[in-house]
Amino acid sequence: IANGVFLYLLPAQAEPDYLQRIIDETGVTPAVNQVELHPRFAQADLRAVHERLGIRTQSWSPLGARKPRFDELAIAEAARAHDVTPAQVVLRWHVQRGDVVLYDAPRGRSMAGQHRHAACRGQRT
Repeated sequence: IANGVFLYLLPAQAEPDYLQRIIDETGVTPAVNQVELHPRFAQADLRAVHERLGIRTQSWSPLGARKPRFDELAIAEAARAHDVTPAQVVLRWHVQRGDVVLYDAPRGRSMAGQHRHAACRGQRT
């Protein structure tokens, strides 16, 4: 807060009623709402509310909560078809939907390898 004015509101896990309350009581629309979001939990209704209100959806669990399920047929087939990893398929799914993605590489692995592979294939990361 600067001089009693909010510059940005960045809620996490805010439901539609709470988002509307924030807007009504402050006159400020949150820039993003950070929520669990992945192919097994796509949050279509909440994303529609975000779209209507002009809020970006930020995924804090883009690969799936705790244990990603990369053995799902559609993800595995897409990875094989495009010669990429299942994680890259899921991350691409988020990007194509317009989600803001927070991704943390597993311990001992580097995101640089993911970026290099995507760059060589002409993909934006």
